[in-house]
Amino acid sequence: TARPGLRSFWTKQLEHPNFDRRANAVTALSKLQPDAATTAKLRSLINDKAPIQVVINSISALAAWDKAGNTDVIKAAQKIVDRRGRIKAAADRALGAT
Repeated sequence: TARPGLRSFWTKQLEHPNFDRRANAVTALSKLQPDAATTAKLRSLINDKAPIQVVINSISALAAWDKAGNTDVIKAAQKIVDRRGRIKAAADRALGAT
């Protein structure tokens, strides 16, 4: 899954109707070298409308790639409310707040 030639496949999977496929696509993309387009796409997935696991995986990927450069969106994720607080917990972990 970490083959650069699959980047476009995984990027297309981010729009799949199945939430698990979207979350898996984020995980697969996180194993590739970051690029501006992928970073921008993952940043856009950190919101209160995207599936929770997609948001969590995006937070983890962005933190691994460039925590300092993505701190703003990770801090914004700390304010996203979900029933179990998983998004805030993922953002806290990514920022080293736990």
